[in-house]
Amino acid sequence: MLVQFEGARLKIDRANVHIAEIEAILGALPKNYTARIDRDEEAGSQAIVYTCNIDLFDLKSNLSLLVGDAIHNLRTALDYSWVAVLQKCAPSIITKWSRFLIADLPSELEKSLRGAKICSGIPALAKVILADIQPYLGGRGELVCALHSLDIADKHRLLLPLVNYSSAKIHVEDEKGIDRIGHGYSTIISGSVFSIGFSLAYKIKEKPDPTIEVVVPDVPVFQVFQIPGDLTTLRLVTSDIVGILERFADSQQPVAT
Repeated sequence: MLVQFEGARLKIDRANVHIAEIEAILGALPKNYTARIDRDEEAGSQAIVYTCNIDLFDLKSNLSLLVGDAIHNLRTALDYSWVAVLQKCAPSIITKWSRFLIADLPSELEKSLRGAKICSGIPALAKVILADIQPYLGGRGELVCALHSLDIADKHRLLLPLVNYSSAKIHVEDEKGIDRIGHGYSTIISGSVFSIGFSLAYKIKEKPDPTIEVVVPDVPVFQVFQIPGDLTTLRLVTSDIVGILERFADSQQPVAT
């Protein structure tokens, strides 16, 4: 590993710490729900009703801080690796605005590369960005557009996620005495309460832990950004790009200073 890329690797490592914290919080979340069975004889229905026993606002706030920190560290890792390449290949073109370039369109990206003097100063790097990495919508690296958008959003507001109650693995006995195991999908009752309904003809054998989804809505490329899965994906994409830039820098002769 080139010493110039140590900072980028440390930022990715720090993002991994945040992701691990998020996974630990979410892994414990289903255990913070209690379940009861409500029966409605008149309607001929019953439901397992799940109630969250922790403050969901505090949960969302804590997750928001961790997600924001992870996102910022990943975006910074790209910037650090970009400057590391410039330091080796063309230190004279480094400015206080130097950063890993991301755009909506290939034409916008090429314009930015020209403006940053990459096309004239390090044309081989411009080729790697435009042909290999493609950090623009529709390109191979389009997921970094989501990373960039989330990083900007986190500078202006907390990325408050939504907690969705997706399903629970249900074990019931039907009217013929046959065991049935499957997934029941939830109906939201309130912010911290949801239910999964059945016919009264079914005997509920157990009340399993629910499956909880945590998402950030309206994220470019992803649309619905799932935590921690999509955050892990962004970490992998960032690590890949840093690796590409590091291999490029390693292949270049340093500029004499």
